[in-house]
Parts: sequence; structure tokens; C-alpha cells
Amino acid sequence: MLTISSGHSADYLLDAVATGRENYYTGAVAAGEPPGRWYGAGAEDLGLTGLVDAQDMRAVFERYLDPRDPNFRDPEKWDEVATLGHTGRNYPSIEEILQRSLDAEPYADAERRERCDWTRPNERGRTSNSWT
Repeated sequence: MLTISSGHSADYLLDAVATGRENYYTGAVAAGEPPGRWYGAGAEDLGLTGLVDAQDMRAVFERYLDPRDPNFRDPEKWDEVATLGHTGRNYPSIEEILQRSLDAEPYADAERRERCDWTRPNERGRTSNSWT
């Protein structure tokens, strides 16, 4: 069973596993594995049947694109294709977080506003968000 997680590439499955490099799943030593097939009721419900195509796999596993969308097979239109489930978080930038902090303290004096700005270097030349 495969689990889809954010931040992963289908290249591992397409390269190392699909080409049968040391026959990853079976442990047998042979020239290669048979081609992958979409399997199960979930795949069938999504219209994924037959042999696994590398482009389709990238669309589903890397971009979470819905195979039922009419533009699914056209990579040039992938930005228009509906997605499956949650495609990840859109985190605010440092500047947006800073602005929220400043907006939350509208009556803060200049010193307090400067202390809220952790992106500015301190007296040692470091920012307060430095890890070193």
C-alpha cells in the first residue's frame, strides 16, 4: 500500500522501483519488474486503470491532481486541474508575520515596534531568527 505525503517525488517509484533495480519488492534478481498497474476500487473510481503512466503518476503523487478532470493529461494545463484533498499549507512570509505582530500592537512605541522586528540585526549583527 502506498501513502501519499507532501514533499515527495514520484521519481523514486518511477526510477528505482519501476525499473526493477535489484527487484526492490521481490528480492529476485532479474532484468526488471513487469510494468506497474493501477489497482483497486479507489484507483478505478478515479479513472486510473491499466498500466501506470509516468506522467499520470507524477500528476497524482507530486501535484495531487484529480485524474477525473478533463485537463489531467495535459501538463500545460495542470495549474487549472482540480486537486485531490488538501494540497498543503500556504504559510505566511516573515514580512506578513511581522506585519501581523505590528498590527496587533497599534499603540506600541518605536522601541517596542523595533523589538517586534526580529528580521533586523541586533547589536551583534544577528537577527533574532538566526539559528547560529
